[in-house]
Amino acid sequence: MKPYKFEPYLKTTLWGGYQIAPFKGIFTAQPNIGESWEISGVPGHESRAIERGLIDDVDVGLTLTKLIDKYQGRLVGEKVYKKYGNQFPLLIKFIDSRQDLSVQVHPDDKLAMERHGCAGKTEMWYVIKSDVGSKIYA
Repeated sequence: MKPYKFEPYLKTTLWGGYQIAPFKGIFTAQPNIGESWEISGVPGHESRAIERGLIDDVDVGLTLTKLIDKYQGRLVGEKVYKKYGNQFPLLIKFIDSRQDLSVQVHPDDKLAMERHGCAGKTEMWYVIKSDVGSKIYA
């Protein structure tokens, strides 16, 4: 299976900066891009497949959920498909903040299911670039 490319969802935020678009080579007039969601199964903001260099690529325009429906474990792995079905368990994004972010608290799976009907959230960060004096508090 040839790898998929997805159209990013660019999210304007109050604290967003101006570095994501140039970093990714995107030309846009959209201001304060705080997040670029690269791969998302979040309802309402699901990633859509774009051109992969295949002639008559029938998957162009399909959402990530539709792709998982179609290819199941062949796309995400059998173990992941058995556990999550067509719900993609990751949200991969770039963040650019020109101001401090708010304090965030994420519930575990049990509490998130009780209150929000979804799995909890675990985060992993990889800092690509930071200004002198930048800090992350955990």
